[in-house]
Amino acid sequence: MIQNFCFSMTDCGLTVMPSEVYVKYGDSASINCSTTSKDPALMNWEFAVGKTSGTPPSVTWMIEKLEDFTVEPFCFVTLDTDEQCKMKPNITLYKLPDSVAVSAAGNGPMKEGEEHQLQCQIYSVAPAKKLLVKWHKDDKTVLTDYLKSSDVTPLPECLKDSTKSDNGSLFRCEVEFQFGPAGPLVPPSMASEPYTTVVHCRFFIALYLNVRASTVGRQKIITITGATSTNAGRYICVATNKVGKVTRSTTLLLKGIILCKKKLSNIANVTKDEKKLYKEMQAIVSAILFFLLLQICPLTSPSTGGFSYLSC
Repeated sequence: MIQNFCFSMTDCGLTVMPSEVYVKYGDSASINCSTTSKDPALMNWEFAVGKTSGTPPSVTWMIEKLEDFTVEPFCFVTLDTDEQCKMKPNITLYKLPDSVAVSAAGNGPMKEGEEHQLQCQIYSVAPAKKLLVKWHKDDKTVLTDYLKSSDVTPLPECLKDSTKSDNGSLFRCEVEFQFGPAGPLVPPSMASEPYTTVVHCRFFIALYLNVRASTVGRQKIITITGATSTNAGRYICVATNKVGKVTRSTTLLLKGIILCKKKLSNIANVTKDEKKLYKEMQAIVSAILFFLLLQICPLTSPSTGGFSYLSC
């Protein structure tokens, strides 16, 4: 794009090449200015930084290290008639971010079925309005968006209703300048390091209404209230993360219930008191199973360097 500023209707024959320049911060740049006018009285560049070389009808503005975002050099020519024309090229100085990083927006652990946000932190980039931000999950692009203002703010990616399939997924944030067809053939870009998500599973005990699961520190506790013979059996603890999987089991025996069942099945005529005793034993007997994952499932999560008590 060329902006022409002529003080007369005379065709000064000015041309700047290239007319659009995209310069990476700290790189060199040069622009040539030429005229078809014969024997101009004066021809040169007006500039704040850089230097010039050459003589009419062709002069070049150049700079070894461009770091000024406000630079606007222009070429001018003055004819023998004191008529003057000038022409300004369009210079875009761009700077890739110092770094791009992905982090979790919240402090707590990610839990299955809940909404969580990841944020892309982009440090020191210009021009921000030309920046396209892409979110990648593993090998798939899940979101693209432009920054809405010149202020660089973290762009969030939302994990709605996170599932166990999100556990271990690699999320990357990539930023890419969009300059259009006149820009660099390969758009300048930068990507963050992969961020590994750890989604903690919901702990479901759906077989019995009298079974309740809870977490205390690094312990997963199963509490059985009013245990019956249906609660007897083998219980398995499974802890899984990126390192591997460990299982431990324990067997629950309800001796009091077995004796009652034997008594009731062997005696044809069961008294009301015996039936009452059987029901009271069902209500009184309870079991608390402690799964000490710190001891029986000593797995370390490589993404956080800490212990993941039950990851999907």
